[in-house]
Amino acid sequence: MTGREYSFKQKIIETIHEVTVRDMSVGIDGAAYLSISVPSLEVSGQSSVDGYFKAGYYPSSKGRAAHLGISLKVDNKRHEGMTLSLEATSVLQEWYEEAYADIKRRFKSIVDRVVSDELPVIFSLVGEDFPKFTPAL
Repeated sequence: MTGREYSFKQKIIETIHEVTVRDMSVGIDGAAYLSISVPSLEVSGQSSVDGYFKAGYYPSSKGRAAHLGISLKVDNKRHEGMTLSLEATSVLQEWYEEAYADIKRRFKSIVDRVVSDELPVIFSLVGEDFPKFTPAL
């Protein structure tokens, strides 16, 4: 879901910070990632792309707030993860559900096309010492 951007204020270790997220992607297994920018904090262990860092998104469940998996430095101490506000959770949960429904629909379409022989599967040998079959669509 590229092209979407959402900014919100988030309390991170007793201080309010401006947080911007964008570009959520979801895999067929439900794993989700997005780009996050927190200009007032340092992010540990990653290089930024235009000031944004990759963070895992852990969706809301049973009415609880969602979490972001990212390592932040606050007051020279490393903190793992961020629990989102309920307002931010509701916006990002909507993004997640739309993206997950879309990837499942696209995956089902590809599988249906392969099964009905509309989309051929090509097998090729890869490697010289240890050849193996690698399916590719």
